[in-house]
Amino acid sequence: MTQDKIAGLLDKGVPAHLVAQLVSGSMLAPVLQELLAALPDVTSAITSLGPAGLVVEERGSSTINALTVPTGDGMVIVFNAGLSSALMSVCAAVSRMTASLPGTHRDASAGDPDLHSAAGALMELAVLVDWATSRARKPIHGRSDASVTELELTMAHHATRFGLCHELGHVLAFVDQREQVTEPVQVETVVLDALQDGWEREHEADRVGLKLYRQVLAVEQESQCWAPIGAEVFLQTAGMLEDQLPGSDVNRHPSVDERLVRLRSQFLEVDEPADDLASLAADIRRHLEGGRGFLREDIPTRRTSTIEVLDDMFSLYGKAEAQLSEEDKIGLGRQVALFLTQRSAGATLDYLHRKLWAPASALEVERGRPSPERNLAQYALGWLSEEMLECLDWPDGPRGNRR
Repeated sequence: MTQDKIAGLLDKGVPAHLVAQLVSGSMLAPVLQELLAALPDVTSAITSLGPAGLVVEERGSSTINALTVPTGDGMVIVFNAGLSSALMSVCAAVSRMTASLPGTHRDASAGDPDLHSAAGALMELAVLVDWATSRARKPIHGRSDASVTELELTMAHHATRFGLCHELGHVLAFVDQREQVTEPVQVETVVLDALQDGWEREHEADRVGLKLYRQVLAVEQESQCWAPIGAEVFLQTAGMLEDQLPGSDVNRHPSVDERLVRLRSQFLEVDEPADDLASLAADIRRHLEGGRGFLREDIPTRRTSTIEVLDDMFSLYGKAEAQLSEEDKIGLGRQVALFLTQRSAGATLDYLHRKLWAPASALEVERGRPSPERNLAQYALGWLSEEMLECLDWPDGPRGNRR
């Protein structure tokens, strides 16, 4: 995909009113209305759901990417807030990699800054996915509106719209009484009765979702190539999260790779030059698959090395606590807290959770005071903001030795 072809795809750009919402992750409601405006048959079907109709919400979760919940008087589409944030970071990484797409490659031996930027984007993505799959349910938006390129915004916009069209596939199946069975699913601290997942149901929702999105693009007179690009970005991003969350959506859905194979085949069945359109998605797919492979190795390695360093720090603290001043203890707590952003949020929060909520040892009971390790965890917790403490997925209790 040449730079000229990329520029040609972006002639219309993203509606200005959606830019800030795409960056912040709060864009789902207007995007859903935008889709329904181009799908009158779907809008008509939704009226049968009840007076509440169809709404969409974002919630933090480590167990789902998206699901559809009947409410009795309507339906709610629930999106993982971390997924919305991850979409922007994935698109940023792909955008920075366009220099190595066919027709734009430059020699890496010359110290090409674009290639270095692509590597940096992957590292940023690793940090975000580590956060999004940790005990912190707080999406990270570290980039200003001005730093987001039009390509990033456009890809994230189309990926989000494909994801919503997939959920519309579930909604239509419910209206047609092809999906009626629900199952309890925990999202944050709430248990929801969501439509039951099944591999064939997911494949069918993918099929309907792609068909619906192609209809939307036709109405809007947009290039049909955005349908497979949106599917690639959305599902590969979901896969990046699922890869780090054993026992979550990865067991409730067919594999991302299998779903994409079917969608690519479906796209190529249409009576138009689909091969040329699909080639753009194929260029992007190569980078997405490379990025996903990088995350599969980087995040577990990052978490393992973080735990090793924390083990050493906590062991040394346990031996030296009696000789440390209060200022020293607070400073060491800060060093541990910095691991959240400088090493691995997932490993650090899990480690602190284990230290803080481990059952009292016999020695702690005998002495009537916390162990040195538990104390250091408290000092680390004291460096977290109140906003962060509210986002942690662990029991109410310790708030840390506030600095």
